[in-house]
Amino acid sequence: MATPLAAVGHQIWAGALLLADYILSNPDAFSSGPVLELGAGMGLVSLVLAHVGSPAVFATDVDGEAGVLAGLQRNVAANEVVRVLACDLSEADAAPLHDTAPPAADPPSPFAWAASDHTLFTTSCTTLVASDIIYSDRLTFAFATHLPRYLRPTESGAPRQLYLALEPRVVFTVDQCAARAPARDFLFDTLEAVNADRAGWEPAAPPTGPFGPWARGFLSSVENLKREGYGRR
Repeated sequence: MATPLAAVGHQIWAGALLLADYILSNPDAFSSGPVLELGAGMGLVSLVLAHVGSPAVFATDVDGEAGVLAGLQRNVAANEVVRVLACDLSEADAAPLHDTAPPAADPPSPFAWAASDHTLFTTSCTTLVASDIIYSDRLTFAFATHLPRYLRPTESGAPRQLYLALEPRVVFTVDQCAARAPARDFLFDTLEAVNADRAGWEPAAPPTGPFGPWARGFLSSVENLKREGYGRR
């Protein structure tokens, strides 16, 4: 059975289970400060972060017609540590990437970033987590090209790091007569191109899919991504 793209946030996927298990096995890595989860879905990982002692958790996802944020809010309502907030990675200035605190939402939204949320992220949040968020090349491209800004050091200069868990979703392609993981491969190709832009060297080939050939001027430098850390397995 196939899941419509708009409904993927209403399910718990294998990557979220793996990431939750990793957090439970390494609680000290996630309990020292605020944590931002991108694509929180139904909130499993955010709740596990709260369970291991994260003092504040930003559980973010798209505030769209599918009602993911409303479902997420219901799931975490009993937990005061988790804050449910809107974050649409397809936006050029996706929250909380604003250089200054965002203005009050008009019309008001319970999922809008407050000035205090923005301040906490920019000053104290050094850990980001995400799982199974590469369902389409468009979203994967947006995620990868936003990473340089998400991983900028905090205002005090503390480095940030991202924990990312993905399900390969291997398929057999007729044109190549081989098993491939196209969504994962597109992510790696895009990250390679982002890092190529940072280092000033050309990737072996431009990213496949609707966004190639690569537009060098679109990308910012990447501070905390290392090309060798994204090898295929």
